[in-house]
Amino acid sequence: MLRHQPPQHYATPRARCFARTASRARSVLRCVPPDSESSSSSSSSSSSSMLTRFRKRRVHELADIADIEGDVAMANWCSVEAILGAKPGTMLPDPEKMKDKDWARFVNTGAAAAISKRVVVLKSRFPSLDITLIAKSKPSLLLEEIDVLQRRAEQAALTLHTAQDAGKLIGIIPDLLNPQACASVLGTLARFFPKKPSVETLEKDPDIVRRMEENDVALDPAFFVGVHDASGFELYAVQGIDQTAAKESLQDWQKYIRETVHGKKPSSTFHVPMGD
Repeated sequence: MLRHQPPQHYATPRARCFARTASRARSVLRCVPPDSESSSSSSSSSSSSMLTRFRKRRVHELADIADIEGDVAMANWCSVEAILGAKPGTMLPDPEKMKDKDWARFVNTGAAAAISKRVVVLKSRFPSLDITLIAKSKPSLLLEEIDVLQRRAEQAALTLHTAQDAGKLIGIIPDLLNPQACASVLGTLARFFPKKPSVETLEKDPDIVRRMEENDVALDPAFFVGVHDASGFELYAVQGIDQTAAKESLQDWQKYIRETVHGKKPSSTFHVPMGD
């Protein structure tokens, strides 16, 4: 999740335990001795078995929360994996990404049908979007209300329309579907790289956001300016940006906001949908 402060990775004991166990299982698969096919087969089998046991334990924990039978929960979870296009047995409910009470909604009866509707909303706007990446890094998006997710997708498509592949970009940075975060990211990049379009900068180097967080480079805060455009989208502005190119390219409605609403402080304003 994009934050103005570096994220606290695996801050809870439960999350740290999950990370260690999942990492240990995957490392068995990665560290295969190259000199023996039998060793490769044995290591792969060991990794698969460990992941299977760990996955089963986690799903049964979610079944207790959802108050359903463990076998039913596992069947529902497998259906969700299929909808998301994840390789069977590889998707794990990470407590660092979402609370268990929310993960429990993935094992309820009817979860696959509900999630498939959200997948359709996202894929209809971004055909190249890898839904598996969304499920692993930002699963809460798959629990959004349909109308809210629809507006987020519409706005992301509008804001990132100059990108060569907006779907791929959102797969890497799912928080771009958050209107305020999107405005913050693009505004910050506009300040650091004033001679290049922010979307172009981000698409060429999407990892820049992660590096900024890791190096304590806070994103510029974005705030609601209390104005809607003709399409009904809320407008957020990023404060502190003052560049000649941005000023010269302002549209009439942007000039009004800059000169009247905020006394010439922000010079970069973005269309964003209603939402958090």
